[in-house]
Amino acid sequence: MKLRPVEFKFNNYSGFSEEVRRKVNRGLIADEVLKVMPECIGSLQNKKFGKIKSLDATPIIYALVNSVKELNKD
Repeated sequence: MKLRPVEFKFNNYSGFSEEVRRKVNRGLIADEVLKVMPECIGSLQNKKFGKIKSLDATPIIYALVNSVKELNKD
């Protein structure tokens, strides 16, 4: 699986408060996840930006659990 965790801050155009924009967030890039696990990516309609991608990380969690089980199989 080629998923790349990233750290980011929301920019001034995000619409979030200054307090939220100061926080460091961790996540995945939707375009990168789409290539590996397209079932995790959906879309939302945003008033300001139009159609945006959304991420459901649940399938990733189950894939990780199964990978750990495979590693521990013996």
